[in-house]
Amino acid sequence: MRRSTLSLPLVLAAFGIAAFASCSSSNGGGSSSSSGSDASAGGDDAGDDGQVPTPPAWDQPVTRPDDPTANAGRAACQYKRGDMPAATLGPSFPIDSDMPIDNIVVVMMENHSFDSYFGHLGKYANRTDIESAPDTSTNPGVEGGTVPWQHAPHLCSLDTNHEWAGTHQEIDDGAMDGFVKANEGWDVSAIPAGSTDPALASGARAMWWYDETDIPFYYQLASTYALADHYHVGPGTAPW
Repeated sequence: MRRSTLSLPLVLAAFGIAAFASCSSSNGGGSSSSSGSDASAGGDDAGDDGQVPTPPAWDQPVTRPDDPTANAGRAACQYKRGDMPAATLGPSFPIDSDMPIDNIVVVMMENHSFDSYFGHLGKYANRTDIESAPDTSTNPGVEGGTVPWQHAPHLCSLDTNHEWAGTHQEIDDGAMDGFVKANEGWDVSAIPAGSTDPALASGARAMWWYDETDIPFYYQLASTYALADHYHVGPGTAPW
């Protein structure tokens, strides 16, 4: 993931499965230990001894290393999974109650790519370091020709295909050219009663983008905090 850092607190945006994390939080604790003797075995988050630190371990005091020792330890990869920050960072790094974070806010969304929601953030924020699809992006159409990446004609749309077969068709071994075809008519049964707009079930909806005129709150968040523009967790709208 390449992160385009705007400022702190942090906003982390992820589309397919989407997440905003707005951080501005103190954990309120004191210095903490890297050992977790009271924990049971615990998978990927466990330390080398298979144990995961739990609250009693967090409250055990440790002697913090000085900056050169801590820096050398990190460079030598001597710290293990599950070590507490106090055991791995020198005094020049704020930790625990000294951290300038008060709250973490997470908003969960899904089934929109970065380009669908934030493909025009660079223009809005006058930035050149946010990577998104070029304006000339297209996908092959169902009946030939191409479908352009285009400003969404609706603020709401049907879901896009994120099933196993549909995802593979969209990605197409990395060509990323199957989004229109995989979404043509997909989820048509979800069209609201009384709607006569065929665009709602068109595969072209996978090529729709939104900007600050459509979702001003999201653009304000993204231009105020930090944004992950290479964080792809699942299928959604094209192009990636």
